Amino acid sequence: KCYDTIESMCSAFLWSGSPTQTHKAKVSWEDLCLPKDEGGLGVRKFKDTARAFALKLIWRLYTKPASLWVSWVKHYLLRYNSFWDVRGEQNGSWIWRKLLKLRDVAYEFVRFDIGDGRTTSFWFDNWLGIGKLFNITGAVGTTYLGISRHAKVSDAARGNTWNIRGRRSRRYGELYGKILAAAAPSSTKGPDII
Repeated sequence: KCYDTIESMCSAFLWSGSPTQTHKAKVSWEDLCLPKDEGGLGVRKFKDTARAFALKLIWRLYTKPASLWVSWVKHYLLRYNSFWDVRGEQNGSWIWRKLLKLRDVAYEFVRFDIGDGRTTSFWFDNWLGIGKLFNITGAVGTTYLGISRHAKVSDAARGNTWNIRGRRSRRYGELYGKILAAAAPSSTKGPDII
């Protein structure tokens, strides 16, 4: 509702020169917000801009680990859990709750290339290209594979080989195959890349 009020004021200003004097607009606000090559003025909607800024904050959680804000979020809001798994919509500010609501949107665009595996969550980050492994196995998967819910990819390997249990089990056979086909993390590969 706030965005609509601000955009209404912007539209009024565009047509009358005053944000409080509304005259009949000659062109709809929707048409003005179209790109220039589609006949609009290229004005961005406030709601879309706010969403882009919020997604940028999510991106910073993964790309700017030395940031003071990121350190604070990881310590006080995430409590060193994965952003994709954290519960607690009641904690934090309104912007934090907005970031949590945008997780599914952001997750579609985040991929990890494993280096040393120390920063990538085994269960919640998309490092195999098949999404959250936790969604495939559920909570019982942590027991079958012997990897804790908060483990990093490096915790699932020993040396340069995978160290997961239950390989002979018929359960999650396809998942085992994908994990074993992926290169195990190694300290010689450098840090993980998002």
